[in-house]
Amino acid sequence: MQLSPFDYTGPLPPALVRGRDDLLADLTERVTSRSPTALLGPRRYGKTSVLQRLAADLTESTVIAVDLMPAQTSNDVARALAKALLDTGADLARHATEVSATLGFNLVGLRGQVTSTRPADRPDPAAAYANLVDTLVKTAMRRPTVIVFDEFQQLATVPNGTAVLRAALQHHYKDIGLLFAGSEPSAMRDIFSNHAQPFLHQAQIVEIGPLDLPATQRIVNDGFTASGRTPGAVASLIHQFTRGHPLRTMQAAHAAWLHATSDPADSTWGTALTTIRTSARPEVSAVYEQLPATHQRTLRVIAHRRSALGVAGELVNLSKGSAQGARRSLHAHGHLVDVDGSLQVTDPFLADWLVETHPL
Repeated sequence: MQLSPFDYTGPLPPALVRGRDDLLADLTERVTSRSPTALLGPRRYGKTSVLQRLAADLTESTVIAVDLMPAQTSNDVARALAKALLDTGADLARHATEVSATLGFNLVGLRGQVTSTRPADRPDPAAAYANLVDTLVKTAMRRPTVIVFDEFQQLATVPNGTAVLRAALQHHYKDIGLLFAGSEPSAMRDIFSNHAQPFLHQAQIVEIGPLDLPATQRIVNDGFTASGRTPGAVASLIHQFTRGHPLRTMQAAHAAWLHATSDPADSTWGTALTTIRTSARPEVSAVYEQLPATHQRTLRVIAHRRSALGVAGELVNLSKGSAQGARRSLHAHGHLVDVDGSLQVTDPFLADWLVETHPL
């Protein structure tokens, strides 16, 4: 059976990351010139794929990627740091264990403690975290290194998480490349712009945007051509529907490809769109149902491309004050995205479902 050329099941392998040349060039220039950078964007917007491609491209630097996605506690953060130091590569692990020995502890032993399923066996989380941060920074000083923190906003949820890291880094910003990535724009902005935060003004903010139409056309048309199928003008139809949302673009391209076995894909787009809507319904409806009622009403109004503060709000019993608060919260948590000064529902599949099933 022929495999689809459009993979959407997880972060893309570096060689398959397309349509991000300008962003990658910008990030490369920033981290290699030692300009700390914060990369912001909604979840499932392609940040991790871009970060992995960036790491693959930085052949003259060691890249230490710290994945903070599951971190909720100091022990979780310590576990993520230990994994990054010991699993990135044998050479880095050797240097890190040597550094930890000079700091008076055994890195491998500490990893065993922080990953223990028995809470009684775990070390003091604050001390373990501080030791691992010092090890990370001192190891990075041994060679040209870029440290990437994915879902960096999680560090702000643990006691002194950002303060300890800031203290360890404060004299080494020109020695280490730093990239902080996060999927909660409001929390990330707060870390770097709130005067009460240790990282105030410590990074320049860059936003990852949607794929533009030319990039979508290249990705879709190349995938169809390489697999012997005819795209027709389906790339434009896909971009119109997904607005360049990276994951949803790949899902829509996959559905279009499945239905274009003998005919040009634009001629079977209607059938593909029905498949997309059917398969997306359980996921997007579950997301919607988990939101508070005022957030649901605000999303409905915005999905219909109407002002949540005007007459449209009254149609769903939404006051001006409630709409303003809900809009701020939805934007902070990535459910809304700012496109040219106008807020839109981030997930085009959710927006389409709301228009189809929740008319005003």
